[in-house]
Amino acid sequence: MRLIHVTVVLVFASAISFLPLAFGAEEPLAAETISRIADVLGDRQLAPPDETAGGIITRGASLRDLYRATVRAVPIVVAQDGTGSSIVISLNRTESWGLVVTNRHVVEKPFRTNKGEPRVLLLFYDPQLASEPFSPDKIQQCIQVGEKSPFCDALRKSLRIAAVLGTDPARDLALLYVEDVPAGVTPIQEASLETVEPGDDVAVVGHPKGFLWSLTRGIVSAIRSKYPMGESQGTVIQTQTPIAPGNSGGPLLTMEGRLVGVITWQLAGSQGLNGAIAVNEVQKFAAELAAKSRKQ
Repeated sequence: MRLIHVTVVLVFASAISFLPLAFGAEEPLAAETISRIADVLGDRQLAPPDETAGGIITRGASLRDLYRATVRAVPIVVAQDGTGSSIVISLNRTESWGLVVTNRHVVEKPFRTNKGEPRVLLLFYDPQLASEPFSPDKIQQCIQVGEKSPFCDALRKSLRIAAVLGTDPARDLALLYVEDVPAGVTPIQEASLETVEPGDDVAVVGHPKGFLWSLTRGIVSAIRSKYPMGESQGTVIQTQTPIAPGNSGGPLLTMEGRLVGVITWQLAGSQGLNGAIAVNEVQKFAAELAAKSRKQ
């Protein structure tokens, strides 16, 4: 049975009643929050138009299938002072709420409710959003003014408020809770780390430097099982898959579309030296957070 799904979902299912309802149910987005969204998403698009003419370049049907199967589960994260990628790891289809993992440094400075509770914004994939450029003015009109257009309708339909359930500074992980998950989102299943070896093909879906929902491909360079994490050690997947700021918190995927790690760092000044927190560390973090919740 899946550790993330079984351990976390069952525990948090009994602990989420204190959380507010989804987007706009209790308090509208503040003007400064809307401005932050506009600044982050302004002038962003799916991929560089001079290279892809509005689409993602892929290499064969398997990568196309991987992208289509996972892109809806990789929302962009917007915090008060941070942006990145994230991964839907579990979904309660009956009640339409989900659990999302990302990097702690992405959500380190979240928005706050009137009660001081940490919140971030998630923007889920929609083909309409991927088909035309963003602009700050357009986003302001969509959210603040309520303009009616296919783009604005898609933006409002895809934007959610997420609660920060917990973070792990040592592993640089954070777990989010989101309600009213958009239709068509399927959680990304985790891979078995024991089956992953150096030389395996992997892929990354994320939002590097503002190019939303981009796909890159590479290999596993090494598996570092005793990588320093705070006062302890853990497992990191080293990869030369191209990443950039904005990929943080997104998935490192097997060619079957399974989660092998969470993209976390890029060694400055060294091309192709990138790291992802391994899926077993995500599982441990989720289990520890669930155990902590049971004691409260």
